[in-house]
Amino acid sequence: MVHTGSIEAKYTTNKSILPTELITEMHEAFKRSQELLDLEKEVPEDVIAPKQMVVTPEETEQFLKDGWQFLGTLPNGKVVVKR
Repeated sequence: MVHTGSIEAKYTTNKSILPTELITEMHEAFKRSQELLDLEKEVPEDVIAPKQMVVTPEETEQFLKDGWQFLGTLPNGKVVVKR
């Protein structure tokens, strides 16, 4: 690879023998980011909520009251709404 600069040198100097201080710094950085990397963490509903939904005609009114917008009616009678 044709990388140059301090980042490459930081990790490639001394042929993969990293100083204890650098290893400690890397562990601390990982600990700080671990919460964001945790796939088992519960995700807020608004993050994974769908942008469009197909609902029954009976449900349509409640969705509209909750701020959803009407997009159209499908041939089977169900209604498409979006956030």
